[in-house]
Amino acid sequence: MKKISCWSGALALSLGLMVVGCSESSGGTGGTAGTGGTAGTGGSAGAGGGAGAGGSAGEGGSGGGIGENDIFEVDATTLAVMELNGDSMDGGGDSRNGTLLGGDFVDTEFGQGLRVLGEAPQGINWDAYKDLITHPFSIEMVLVPTDTFDYRRLFRYDDSDEGWYYGDYLFYSYDNNPIPEVGEPFVADERHYIAIVSRDDAEELLIDVYLNGVLVGSTPAGYLGSFTDPIANAVFFEDDSDEHLIGVVDALRISSGTRSTVEISAVQSRLETRPDEGPTCDDGLQNGDEEDIDCGGSCPNACI
Repeated sequence: MKKISCWSGALALSLGLMVVGCSESSGGTGGTAGTGGTAGTGGSAGAGGGAGAGGSAGEGGSGGGIGENDIFEVDATTLAVMELNGDSMDGGGDSRNGTLLGGDFVDTEFGQGLRVLGEAPQGINWDAYKDLITHPFSIEMVLVPTDTFDYRRLFRYDDSDEGWYYGDYLFYSYDNNPIPEVGEPFVADERHYIAIVSRDDAEELLIDVYLNGVLVGSTPAGYLGSFTDPIANAVFFEDDSDEHLIGVVDALRISSGTRSTVEISAVQSRLETRPDEGPTCDDGLQNGDEEDIDCGGSCPNACI
């Protein structure tokens, strides 16, 4: 399957999926995905773009509500919000767009999501704005992972192994202890709303990790804990070796402030208005009891 790295605003039919007109990825990093996008209903447009109904246009604009297929609201602390409905544009009004490294877009309960298959290049590069990620910060993502037992990178801030991962059905801020240290809450093939929120401790900077609106634990923030130097990278869902995420990412929000439990609960409530359908027989992934991609097990299609 070809990986996709650039996008236009028109829908095209490719490989049987609704995707945004695109080209093969060159795997480049840095830079932005471009400006001039048009926001969805209730959203905000990038610089030069036109806002959708209820939105406001122009660089530095603020959110005008939340669209039908949006998960995250835009407020004064939002650095960027990517709903991933066919592109990695910033819907927050400041055109801090992500650079799409690779993946394709598939239909989800909230419009579309970015499907990544564990093969580089994939994911989203936000290096152009990495210096904005300083304490206090919040990073939130909504996704359905196919594998959470093997190490699968969610976020990397340099080219070392340090970063945030799934692993052993837990969350790791490598190389600290997993959270929670008991139990296996991050199971595969279910929708996860993960909120990672930084806070001060007496001796070091910690991050609180929420899963589906519930605090599951706290851990040192790792390299991000010192902030003596800007982070080297801001790359989501792609590893520096081969521990790439596998699954579908519905949305990503990066904020300059500490999201409150009330705000986190509000996102979870919005997600619960559209129940997670779980694995399906047409999502292009091997999940559930499938014997291969979208065949065998309880799927009507026999594997060839």
